[in-house]
Amino acid sequence: MFFGALLIFPVVVSLIKYRSKAKKAEKELQTYKRYGESMRNLIDNMRAKQHEFDNHINAIYSQHYLYDTYGELVEAQRQYCQEVRNENRFNKLLLAGESVITAFLYEKFLEAEEAGIQISCQIAIRNMECGVPAHKQVELLGNLLDNAVEELRASKDRHRLFVMIRESPARVEIEVGNETGKVEYERVSRFFEKGYSEKGNGRGYGLYNVKGICKRYGMHIECAERNLEGANFLVFRIVREKKPSV
Repeated sequence: MFFGALLIFPVVVSLIKYRSKAKKAEKELQTYKRYGESMRNLIDNMRAKQHEFDNHINAIYSQHYLYDTYGELVEAQRQYCQEVRNENRFNKLLLAGESVITAFLYEKFLEAEEAGIQISCQIAIRNMECGVPAHKQVELLGNLLDNAVEELRASKDRHRLFVMIRESPARVEIEVGNETGKVEYERVSRFFEKGYSEKGNGRGYGLYNVKGICKRYGMHIECAERNLEGANFLVFRIVREKKPSV
């Protein structure tokens, strides 16, 4: 009987591992399906804007008929170009290349803008091959962005969000920050505690979950205040070192 148990044990372990892998694969598939539509919307929007490019060029060129002085012309063209750039502000996300993360960020940025939040982003990624599954990357970024947006929604005079994702052969770096007042060190040190929140009971699990993902996949996370464009920001920074290829 003991011998039979020994034979069954490896089978049970293999079955558990198989189910675990299948569950991860299912989550990955759901993530790709979830944000595939957002990616198509971004591409369709960019294609539609591309047809308007010649019209914008003609409009800018024709403005020299409308103004008497060089200074007036330059200012009018500057304002026009700024409006066009603002309308196409998120198209540069297509240069990132990683469809899931790109689509996810596009969706979150639109939500943040609807809440009156000003977004400054620097996205320089390709495949995000950092050993972290796509659905976990979405969870991590989602928690950081939701936390930052919630802070800004609650503020009357602070509305700026900063997002940076940069990938190099050596590492992946992620930074998410929101404009804030002075933050006491004791408060910062408690951000990652399970259940810690200043927003009431049943909260305080977002950053705790972020820390758990970072620990599981060997990422370093830190939080600090930083001066950006003359304003104080609370910035969460995550670094994942890549393993050198053999």
